[in-house]
Amino acid sequence: MAPYSVINVIVHIAISILGPECSMICRDTCEVYINGVKSTVLNSMDSKAWSNGFVFPVKRIKTVAVHVMSVDGMIGGFAISCDRNYIDTRAAGWDCIATDVPDQNWYSEQYSDDTWDNAYVIGSVGECENFGWCWLKLVVDVFVPNFQLFKTSQELYYEQLLKRPALQSESWEDVIVNGGSVTRAKIKIYDIYIHSLTQNRRYLWNYIPERFKYNECCICVENFQENTLVHELRCTHVMHPSCIRKTSCPPLSQRGRVVDGIQARLLV
Repeated sequence: MAPYSVINVIVHIAISILGPECSMICRDTCEVYINGVKSTVLNSMDSKAWSNGFVFPVKRIKTVAVHVMSVDGMIGGFAISCDRNYIDTRAAGWDCIATDVPDQNWYSEQYSDDTWDNAYVIGSVGECENFGWCWLKLVVDVFVPNFQLFKTSQELYYEQLLKRPALQSESWEDVIVNGGSVTRAKIKIYDIYIHSLTQNRRYLWNYIPERFKYNECCICVENFQENTLVHELRCTHVMHPSCIRKTSCPPLSQRGRVVDGIQARLLV
């Protein structure tokens, strides 16, 4: 097996040849979740699943999806999609989650139940040099509480995406597994909410202390309470959705009607 330094050279050569494209590559080891416990025991380069190659050139990535499948109590699979062109590298018998580009910063929480190995992983898949970031979000188990799911989404949004305004409208995919059933929920980030195209629901951000530039409503000037439903504009001003309807500003009034529609679809 080629040393990791040699693998990096291969990637950089591929990038230089492909021009405005980027390549993704599996790390030497894959993370395996068995009975809810992470174990880095599988050498991915020796895995039969990689027999057809391990460098996947893609155009500028807008969506990164991970597909998971049950293999004797494990979860595994890997796929990427970009610019509406879907590249599916799944293979029967995969038993690892390929963690592609090195030096990732993972945010993960593990859940468990009697029948399924549940994992929740969110983080950057890796930097495609000079071509932006690729984001990964994996949700296994439909029973993960929605508040936890979207709390983590907010952390990603405020800590990462707002630092790169060009990515504020980028999208990614959730992959939810319940038994052998896989559900894709394509998520797109807007100003202050995310829209699940699969479930046709939209979510407003809850107020999280120190996440917002302002800690008070710019209309009623009251301080926000933790976990209050709030609406944030691109100018970073934050307000109560109910306060939007009190203003005579036409753009805000229009936005207020949109918010009403969003709230009507909120999960309870």
